[in-house]
Amino acid sequence: MSLQRFRLTGTLWIAALFAGCDRHHPLAPPGVQASAVAGSGATPAAPSNTNATAASPSQMNVSWQDNSTNETGFEVHRSVTGPSGSFALLASLSANATTYSNTGLTASTQYCYKIRSFGTTGNKTTYSSFSNNACATTPAPPRPAAPSGADARPARSTAVDLSWTDNSNNEDGFRVERSLDAGSTWTSAGTFGPNLTSFQDVGRVSEQPVCYRVIAFNGGGDSPPSNTDCTTPPAAPSGLTATALVDQPSIDLTWKDNSGVEDGFEVLRDAGYGWSAVAELPANSTSYRDASAGSNTTYSYHVRAKKDGGFSDLSDGASAQCVAATCPATCNGNLDCDLGYICTNYVCVPHCGDGVRDGDESDVDCGGDACAARCAAGQTCSVPADCASGICSYGICQ
Repeated sequence: MSLQRFRLTGTLWIAALFAGCDRHHPLAPPGVQASAVAGSGATPAAPSNTNATAASPSQMNVSWQDNSTNETGFEVHRSVTGPSGSFALLASLSANATTYSNTGLTASTQYCYKIRSFGTTGNKTTYSSFSNNACATTPAPPRPAAPSGADARPARSTAVDLSWTDNSNNEDGFRVERSLDAGSTWTSAGTFGPNLTSFQDVGRVSEQPVCYRVIAFNGGGDSPPSNTDCTTPPAAPSGLTATALVDQPSIDLTWKDNSGVEDGFEVLRDAGYGWSAVAELPANSTSYRDASAGSNTTYSYHVRAKKDGGFSDLSDGASAQCVAATCPATCNGNLDCDLGYICTNYVCVPHCGDGVRDGDESDVDCGGDACAARCAAGQTCSVPADCASGICSYGICQ
């Protein structure tokens, strides 16, 4: 009797084992089931007719047919290595979705998509098989607009500063091209990222003409070139000397002009308050008299050639001190000067005859406490004493 019971129990156990092996997914983890069959039970049917369309260089629109009535949602999977490449989950969407827009993409790139539906009941999720693959390639972007306003000017005797206007909002960068033969042939002077509007070209040769143009580019190609602008870095002057005159409050400067292309010269001076330009001179100048030197001050000088709004290197330096008995007092503001004088270029100079309303004048070279001249009828006044008539009405001499 015991042997018969064992035989019956063993038979039932073996039958149950084979029955389990006949299930569709004997190895699927608990709670997850995949199906390629169009929806038996809780498993949703697979979507179909997946299509991908490039909407722009950075957007792909994906659509499909929903063949299920019981899905919880859809999964969009994407491959960037072709239809037989590796797909990864891109997005999970709600039930009844039939479209998806994939943004932020790279132009001129192929993207492939496939879709599957899923259903969730309690803690159990089942997945349909995947739809067909759909691939499309994003188009190249439109070419960027051409830069404009290219402006080349010497930064020094061996460098040129170039600036331009960026007229596009889709460039990947800019290419600056250089020509040493007035635009007959061009070579690249440098390639730069987007939104740049200036560049300094070093290693140039003084007195050698050079031309530039700028081209914007992206994945769609090159823009037309900008305008062409040319310049010539001038050679620096040399041999600068500074000599103080003994009979007048002046310092004489001389130098050698080494350039044949300059527009002019700029004289720079430092009286202990920083460098500033004290004179702009025409081309071919080789001397300058600084008549605004003050007493007890050492003045340092440099000279540089000008060209197209830019400059050569600085000359060597030279220094001198005003030694004449008539050298004016130095100053760093009007309060440092006596009545009747104002501080100009760090020296005190008289202002009552300079043709400008300055100092405490109520009008040009008249009125105030410092100037002897009184203002005529119709000129401005602050008090009656400013006027020759002694009558100041509403700020006007009568």
